[in-house]
Order: sequence, then structure tokens, then C-alpha cells
Amino acid sequence: MANIGLKILIWAKIVLLSLVALYCLFFFCFNSDTVNVWVFFKHTYPVTVALLILFTMIATAILLVLLKIGWGTIRQMRDLKQPKQTPSSDNPPAAPDAKANPPETPPASLISGVPGSGDKKSA
Repeated sequence: MANIGLKILIWAKIVLLSLVALYCLFFFCFNSDTVNVWVFFKHTYPVTVALLILFTMIATAILLVLLKIGWGTIRQMRDLKQPKQTPSSDNPPAAPDAKANPPETPPASLISGVPGSGDKKSA
């Protein structure tokens, strides 16, 4: 029974995709009229409406990519202007003071039973 639901879903997608393709075909057929596109002063070029729409979409995609690159560059420039929070590698941190952090030594009760510790009682 679940197999029938899957078949219905696949056929619904096929029908929907076919309708979209048919709409695109009609759109290009009915928009094959030529229009004059103004490019620069006293320069107009005859172009079909379908090509005009295609060129507009391509120009929009290029513009969006350029805007994204520009915003990234502006963000990087702001990051350079802000002072850094981490210490710089030019000034290495000072060595810890030996008196401030003495090495830990084990208690004498642990050392007394270890052979070779200098204790003569264990021999």
C-alpha cells in the first residue's frame, strides 16, 4: 500500500514539472516581441523580451556575487581596525617566577619507603 503513495507522489512531481516546462515554452513564444533597449545615450538595441529577461537575471546574479564580496571586504577592514584581544606574538609572555610557583615535592612519608631515596633505614 505504501508503494502506491510513492507512485502518486512521483507522478504528481512529473505533472507539476511538465506544467512548469509548458508555461516556460508559452512564455518564450508569446514574449518573442522585439523591444528597443537603451544602453547609452543615443544607443538603443533591438532585443527580444525573453533575451532581455535572461540578461537581467544574469546581471542580477553577478551583482549579488559582487555585493557579497564587497560586504566581506568591509567586514575584514573593520576587523583590522579593531584592537586585538589576544596577546601579540611580538611580545612573548614573561617566564613564570620560580618563587611564585615552586615545584611540588611529594610528602616525606612517601619518599622514606622508596629504595634509593637516600634513606638508610630500609636497607
